[in-house]
Amino acid sequence: MLLLLMPEPEKNEGSFLIYGGKEIPVDFSAFLKESPSLRARGGGRNDWLNGLSPVMETELWLDALKTFAEKRRP
Repeated sequence: MLLLLMPEPEKNEGSFLIYGGKEIPVDFSAFLKESPSLRARGGGRNDWLNGLSPVMETELWLDALKTFAEKRRP
């Protein structure tokens, strides 16, 4: 699994990329809607997402991903 956060300090936000890969059995297509604390907007497919967010703290993203994956794990 890959989480890439690319902050743009002058804009008070940044870009993100989440890639689950073939070995991760979680559909991430609802992650952004179910993680309102990240205030992220974007899209993708079931195994990757990208977009923008004002939240660029790695720990917040990792906690949200862990919570989401635990709920969605088959």
